Amino acid sequence: MSHTATKTRLRGVVFDMDGTLTVPVIDFVSMYKAVLGENEYQRIKASNPVGIDILKLIDHWSPHQQRQAYDTIAQFEQQALHHLQIMPGASELCNLLDSKKIRRGLITRNMKSAVDLFHQRFGITFSPALSREFRPYKPDPAPLLHICSLWEVQPNEVIMVGDSLKDDRKKCRTANVFTTRSRKDRKIRRY
Repeated sequence: MSHTATKTRLRGVVFDMDGTLTVPVIDFVSMYKAVLGENEYQRIKASNPVGIDILKLIDHWSPHQQRQAYDTIAQFEQQALHHLQIMPGASELCNLLDSKKIRRGLITRNMKSAVDLFHQRFGITFSPALSREFRPYKPDPAPLLHICSLWEVQPNEVIMVGDSLKDDRKKCRTANVFTTRSRKDRKIRRY
Protein backbone atom coordinates (compact mmCIF):
# COMPACT_ATOMS: atom_id res chain seq x y z
CA MET A 1 0.00 0.00 0.00
CA SER A 2 1.50 3.32 -1.01
CA HIS A 3 1.03 6.50 0.91
CA THR A 4 1.01 9.62 -1.17
CA ALA A 5 1.22 13.04 0.32
CA THR A 6 -1.49 15.43 -0.69
CA LYS A 7 -0.05 18.65 -2.03
CA THR A 8 -1.54 21.79 -0.58
CA ARG A 9 -2.46 24.47 -3.08
CA LEU A 10 -1.04 27.96 -2.49
CA ARG A 11 -4.03 30.26 -2.11
CA GLY A 12 -2.47 33.41 -0.70
CA VAL A 13 0.76 35.27 -0.08
CA VAL A 14 1.11 37.72 2.79
CA PHE A 15 3.93 40.26 2.62
CA ASP A 16 5.80 42.38 5.11
CA MET A 17 6.35 45.95 3.87
CA ASP A 18 9.66 47.53 4.98
CA GLY A 19 12.58 45.58 3.55
CA THR A 20 10.32 43.23 1.59
CA LEU A 21 8.02 45.28 -0.64
CA THR A 22 9.91 48.53 -0.11
CA VAL A 23 13.56 49.44 0.11
CA PRO A 24 14.28 50.12 3.79
CA VAL A 25 14.72 53.84 4.43
CA ILE A 26 13.90 54.33 8.12
CA ASP A 27 16.92 54.84 10.36
CA PHE A 28 15.65 52.59 13.15
CA VAL A 29 18.61 53.18 15.47
CA SER A 30 18.07 56.95 15.36
CA MET A 31 14.34 56.45 15.85
CA TYR A 32 14.87 54.17 18.86
CA LYS A 33 17.30 56.66 20.39
CA ALA A 34 14.82 59.50 19.85
CA VAL A 35 12.07 57.51 21.58
CA LEU A 36 14.12 55.95 24.38
CA GLY A 37 17.00 58.36 24.85
CA GLU A 38 20.63 57.38 24.25
CA ASN A 39 21.29 55.79 27.65
CA GLU A 40 18.08 53.77 27.77
CA TYR A 41 18.63 52.65 24.16
CA GLN A 42 22.13 51.38 25.01
CA ARG A 43 20.87 49.63 28.15
CA ILE A 44 18.01 47.87 26.35
CA LYS A 45 20.16 47.00 23.35
CA ALA A 46 22.80 45.41 25.60
CA SER A 47 20.20 43.14 27.19
CA ASN A 48 18.44 42.36 23.86
CA PRO A 49 21.16 41.62 21.28
CA VAL A 50 18.60 40.10 18.87
CA GLY A 51 16.77 43.42 18.57
CA ILE A 52 14.53 45.91 20.28
CA ASP A 53 10.76 45.60 20.03
CA ILE A 54 10.00 49.30 20.44
CA LEU A 55 6.23 48.88 20.06
CA LYS A 56 6.11 46.23 22.78
CA LEU A 57 8.09 48.49 25.11
CA ILE A 58 5.78 51.43 24.44
CA ASP A 59 2.71 49.29 25.23
CA HIS A 60 3.81 49.24 28.88
CA TRP A 61 4.18 53.02 29.21
CA SER A 62 1.66 55.55 30.47
CA PRO A 63 -0.81 56.94 27.90
CA HIS A 64 1.04 60.28 27.85
CA GLN A 65 4.40 58.59 27.23
CA GLN A 66 2.84 56.38 24.57
CA ARG A 67 1.47 59.42 22.71
CA GLN A 68 4.87 61.10 22.77
CA ALA A 69 6.61 57.94 21.57
CA TYR A 70 4.12 57.31 18.76
CA ASP A 71 4.43 60.95 17.68
CA THR A 72 8.21 60.55 17.45
CA ILE A 73 7.88 57.31 15.49
CA ALA A 74 5.32 58.92 13.18
CA GLN A 75 7.78 61.76 12.45
CA PHE A 76 10.45 59.26 11.39
CA GLU A 77 7.96 57.31 9.30
CA GLN A 78 6.62 60.50 7.71
CA GLN A 79 10.16 61.53 6.69
CA ALA A 80 10.73 58.07 5.22
CA LEU A 81 7.60 58.34 3.08
CA HIS A 82 9.34 60.98 0.97
CA HIS A 83 11.92 58.37 -0.01
CA LEU A 84 9.56 55.38 -0.37
CA GLN A 85 10.76 53.06 -3.15
CA ILE A 86 9.40 49.73 -4.28
CA MET A 87 11.77 46.80 -3.93
CA PRO A 88 13.11 45.60 -7.30
CA GLY A 89 11.01 42.66 -8.50
CA ALA A 90 8.07 43.30 -6.15
CA SER A 91 5.77 44.62 -8.87
CA GLU A 92 6.57 41.70 -11.17
CA LEU A 93 5.96 39.19 -8.39
CA CYS A 94 2.58 40.77 -7.64
CA ASN A 95 1.65 40.59 -11.33
CA LEU A 96 2.61 36.90 -11.39
CA LEU A 97 0.48 36.19 -8.31
CA ASP A 98 -2.43 38.07 -9.90
CA SER A 99 -2.09 36.01 -13.10
CA LYS A 100 -2.31 32.83 -11.00
CA LYS A 101 -5.32 34.19 -9.04
CA ILE A 102 -3.34 34.01 -5.78
CA ARG A 103 -4.43 36.54 -3.17
CA ARG A 104 -2.04 39.10 -1.74
CA GLY A 105 -2.15 40.47 1.80
CA LEU A 106 0.09 42.76 3.83
CA ILE A 107 1.12 42.88 7.48
CA THR A 108 3.34 45.69 8.71
CA ARG A 109 4.27 47.40 11.94
CA ASN A 110 4.24 50.65 9.99
CA MET A 111 1.43 53.22 10.23
CA LYS A 112 -1.66 53.02 8.02
CA SER A 113 -0.80 56.19 6.08
CA ALA A 114 2.42 54.51 4.87
CA VAL A 115 0.42 51.55 3.59
CA ASP A 116 -2.06 53.90 1.90
CA LEU A 117 0.78 55.81 0.23
CA PHE A 118 2.36 52.56 -0.95
CA HIS A 119 -0.92 51.52 -2.59
CA GLN A 120 -1.35 54.94 -4.18
CA ARG A 121 2.24 55.52 -5.32
CA PHE A 122 2.89 52.09 -6.82
CA GLY A 123 -0.62 51.12 -7.92
CA ILE A 124 -0.40 47.77 -6.15
CA THR A 125 -3.11 46.97 -3.64
CA PHE A 126 -3.02 44.35 -0.93
CA SER A 127 -6.19 43.15 0.70
CA PRO A 128 -6.28 43.08 3.54
CA ALA A 129 -3.45 45.42 4.47
CA LEU A 130 -2.94 45.41 8.24
CA SER A 131 -0.82 48.14 9.78
CA ARG A 132 0.23 48.53 13.41
CA GLU A 133 -3.23 49.86 14.21
CA PHE A 134 -4.40 46.23 14.00
CA ARG A 135 -3.79 44.70 17.42
CA PRO A 136 -2.05 42.60 18.37
CA TYR A 137 0.64 43.37 15.79
CA LYS A 138 3.37 41.08 14.58
CA PRO A 139 5.23 39.02 15.66
CA ASP A 140 1.96 37.85 17.22
CA PRO A 141 0.35 35.41 14.75
CA ALA A 142 -3.11 37.03 15.13
CA PRO A 143 -2.83 39.30 12.04
CA LEU A 144 -1.79 36.36 9.87
CA LEU A 145 -4.57 34.16 11.21
CA HIS A 146 -7.03 37.04 10.74
CA ILE A 147 -6.11 37.23 7.05
CA CYS A 148 -6.51 33.46 6.67
CA SER A 149 -9.94 33.74 8.25
CA LEU A 150 -10.99 36.60 5.96
CA TRP A 151 -9.79 34.65 2.94
CA GLU A 152 -11.46 31.47 4.26
CA VAL A 153 -8.26 29.47 3.79
CA GLN A 154 -6.20 27.24 6.04
CA PRO A 155 -2.88 28.64 7.31
CA ASN A 156 -0.95 25.92 5.46
CA GLU A 157 -2.38 27.30 2.18
CA VAL A 158 -0.61 30.64 2.75
CA ILE A 159 3.00 31.75 2.65
CA MET A 160 4.47 34.79 4.40
CA VAL A 161 7.26 36.75 2.74
CA GLY A 162 9.30 38.94 5.04
CA ASP A 163 12.81 40.13 5.80
CA SER A 164 12.86 39.69 9.58
CA LEU A 165 13.75 36.38 11.14
CA LYS A 166 12.69 37.77 14.51
CA ASP A 167 9.20 38.95 13.51
CA ASP A 168 8.12 37.14 10.37
CA ARG A 169 9.49 33.66 11.02
CA LYS A 170 8.26 33.55 14.64
CA LYS A 171 4.74 34.58 13.64
CA CYS A 172 4.60 31.97 10.89
CA ARG A 173 5.77 29.08 13.04
CA THR A 174 3.13 29.88 15.64
CA ALA A 175 0.40 30.19 12.99
CA ASN A 176 1.50 27.06 11.05
CA VAL A 177 2.15 29.15 7.92
CA PHE A 178 5.09 28.63 5.58
CA THR A 179 7.52 31.49 5.36
CA THR A 180 10.32 32.65 3.15
CA ARG A 181 12.77 35.40 3.81
CA SER A 182 13.44 38.10 1.26
CA ARG A 183 17.00 39.32 1.28
CA LYS A 184 18.63 42.37 -0.16
CA ASP A 185 21.17 40.15 -1.92
CA ARG A 186 18.17 38.55 -3.68
CA LYS A 187 18.73 35.05 -2.31
CA ILE A 188 15.56 33.36 -1.12
CA ARG A 189 15.56 30.98 1.83
CA ARG A 190 12.64 28.83 2.89
CA TYR A 191 11.95 28.30 6.58
